[in-house]
Amino acid sequence: MPPAFPTSNGMRVFLKDSYLVLFVLAFVLLSGYALFVTPPRAYPSGASVSVPQGASVREAGRLLEDTGALRSVEAFVIAVRFWNPGGGVLASTYALSEKESAFQLAYRFAH
Repeated sequence: MPPAFPTSNGMRVFLKDSYLVLFVLAFVLLSGYALFVTPPRAYPSGASVSVPQGASVREAGRLLEDTGALRSVEAFVIAVRFWNPGGGVLASTYALSEKESAFQLAYRFAH
């Protein structure tokens, strides 16, 4: 009959595998954050973005992406849905004075 718990050798293998999975998961999450959420290096400080009345979240994200203030429209859409569930973006002209991440822009555009 096999033991109820892994043997010490089996436990070491299990822990090695667990650490590897955690490392890969952390790497993927940090890489995704760096690639999609952080502001671009050439952030258009001093520019402005005008969101027209009735614009969708995706359209606002594309305006930001076209201006160079956003790396990923998808990250912006997800962040707006997080900050304003069921809502959209507010029509306005937004000044881009300092570097902001997709989450910071989404918060500003949703409130």
